[in-house]
Amino acid sequence: MQGTSKWVAAAQFHQGDIINSVDEVKLGDKNNPVTILPFYLKKTWEIFEDVQSGPWIRSETWNPANDDLPWQFEEESEEKGIIKLKRQRSYGFYSFLMSEITSGFPVPCLVNFRSSAGFKEGKKIASHFAMMKGMNHPGHNVTWTLQSIGVKEEQKAYQKFIVKKSANAESAHMETCQKWLTLLATSSAKFKEHQVAETDDTEVVEPMTTKKGEVSQQAQF
Repeated sequence: MQGTSKWVAAAQFHQGDIINSVDEVKLGDKNNPVTILPFYLKKTWEIFEDVQSGPWIRSETWNPANDDLPWQFEEESEEKGIIKLKRQRSYGFYSFLMSEITSGFPVPCLVNFRSSAGFKEGKKIASHFAMMKGMNHPGHNVTWTLQSIGVKEEQKAYQKFIVKKSANAESAHMETCQKWLTLLATSSAKFKEHQVAETDDTEVVEPMTTKKGEVSQQAQF
């Protein structure tokens, strides 16, 4: 939770709280880390209107072919005319909460890392995925602790994630991850496919929806 969050303004949560934003349930905070098992990486450009606390506009695929796009640009809007926009790289990891993975069929959450609020921390997990892929091993072989800290830079103060490797994943939990990857890859629902360079750390098929609706709407931080 950032200080600009509507939930913080309403005193429902505090800055630095880690919440499930769908169910509006607190999962952890600065003193109580959350342990997750990431198993699928989705890399995107998140597009926002380039004004103070500008609204989110859309997501676009981020890959080596468009890695050098300008962070600030303009485009025409039917409602507002020419508007200024900004891009932010984002690592989005479909992950299981370790507190829930022992349930019958746990539902993954989407954990996002972007901009100054923890992007470099997300890169740690992405780098692990890339290294394991190079060794022909799955990236979902390690659990990670997810914690928040407050940061002050010049005139800015914000919260960001800190991630650390926690432990090797149990084989049963890795099998659960693999079942979800298989489900996503074989689903008859709509998928968006893209070419992936050998040096990329994403999967070949990028899940967009399942029969039950968008995966990313099941739960997210």
